[in-house]
Amino acid sequence: MYQLLEKNEYNSISNMFQLHEGFHVIAGPCAIESKDQIRKIVSFLAKKGVRFLRGGAFKPRTSPYDFQGLGEEGLKIMEYEAKQGGMFTVTEIMDPR
Repeated sequence: MYQLLEKNEYNSISNMFQLHEGFHVIAGPCAIESKDQIRKIVSFLAKKGVRFLRGGAFKPRTSPYDFQGLGEEGLKIMEYEAKQGGMFTVTEIMDPR
């Protein structure tokens, strides 16, 4: 589902994503909460020319009762909606296992 790239496959982020010179913004919610939330964010950001959607799918919390993210389902939602808006996805990895 997700492609890991070899370290030397691209010599820069610009080449990897075929970006033009200039300033690029990575924007999105701290936590992916729903399809509707991401759809609205993608719609807004795409109109502003943002090419990278970021969102947290796994949210470590000190309390087990707090929202901890949608996990893999959140990643699927973000990827689908980002593609609809012509955007790339970015998320953080908290534990590589």
